[in-house]
Amino acid sequence: MGSAYSGHSTGDQEHVASGVRKRLPIPDNEELEKKFNNVLGMMDLPLEKEREMRKFNDEKKWEIICDQELVAEREPPHYYLLKIKAHMSMKGSKLISPCLVQ
Repeated sequence: MGSAYSGHSTGDQEHVASGVRKRLPIPDNEELEKKFNNVLGMMDLPLEKEREMRKFNDEKKWEIICDQELVAEREPPHYYLLKIKAHMSMKGSKLISPCLVQ
């Protein structure tokens, strides 16, 4: 399950060395359940699917927590729009519409 991702997740569930993700050990049950409940809350699942996922074993729950952290939004969209605008203006490009970033 290699990846070109470099760095570590903001929640420290994974460390990356040489482009290969290495999961940290599963936390104690109380912490695991707290994190898993947070992830389920973000997923906005139908009640039946949520019940099904709560039956997962600890390893599967930890895998879902770590995967969610990789795809979680790090900054609000406006932050990235400003970064793109700055990059494009340094290149002298007129490709970004003034409507996109105010």
